[in-house]
Amino acid sequence: ASGAYPRPCIAEMGGKNPCIVTEHADLDRAAAGILRSAYGMGGQKCSALSRLYVHERVADALIVKLKQQMAAVRIGDPTKREHWLGPVVNRHAYEQYARYVDALRGNGARLIAGGRQLREDGLERGWYVEPVLAEAPLEHPLWKQEMFLPILTLHRYRERDTAMRLANDSDMGLTAGVFGSDEDVRWFQRHIEAGVTYANRQFGATTGAWPGYQPSVAGRARVPAARRSPRSITCRSTCASSRARWSSRPMALLTLAEAMRRHVPDGACVALEGFTHLIPFAAGHELIRQGRREL
Repeated sequence: ASGAYPRPCIAEMGGKNPCIVTEHADLDRAAAGILRSAYGMGGQKCSALSRLYVHERVADALIVKLKQQMAAVRIGDPTKREHWLGPVVNRHAYEQYARYVDALRGNGARLIAGGRQLREDGLERGWYVEPVLAEAPLEHPLWKQEMFLPILTLHRYRERDTAMRLANDSDMGLTAGVFGSDEDVRWFQRHIEAGVTYANRQFGATTGAWPGYQPSVAGRARVPAARRSPRSITCRSTCASSRARWSSRPMALLTLAEAMRRHVPDGACVALEGFTHLIPFAAGHELIRQGRREL
């Protein structure tokens, strides 16, 4: 981008990802998807859910379900299977968490759940915090600020067009999600301004492939070879409709080694992408292991 000639560039510049829950939503499904997107990996991912807009008719019922699921989250050493949530990444994140919680309390927000830094019961070694759910006034500055922490702000809406306007009121249109009827989903897809969207997805309201939660299939971007554009190895996850039916498209589970052999032709210009940096890292090593150096 800084060279002598301009080059096309697509850059991810952060996320402040919204989810809309309509009055027609399956609230059990919504609560599961919201929990996983907002708090999975401690909210420390680009696609984390951080803005939640809930229809006023179902807001109280959804909050009850979210509080129940949050109370069941086990926090601790992430190398132990029984712990769903590990620590935040470092001292700075730990201290930022305390500042954001204070800012919520001091600017008219209501903390519904969470807000404590955890230093007892074996959590002294590590930067452990509780996931936070807060109902905040729309003028609160944290609606606009990417926090990269397990903090979710909630607003009750009456008209769905208001919810859409609020969801689109961000400079960071990375991902977005909706829970509602089929008609709600069609309306959402017509009007949302986001790069990646999800509908009625209990495995993550605004978050892509979750290892261990759903099937995925390796695919290849179809780009004319003459353009020498990078080919992309990507995991494509299914999206459930409001009737909880999986996509009817044929699916296959491939090992990483098989995906590399099947979808990366010799002589190709290859770009590897994945849900975390570990996926392209592992794919690159698999290509080397197969002796595929002429790419």
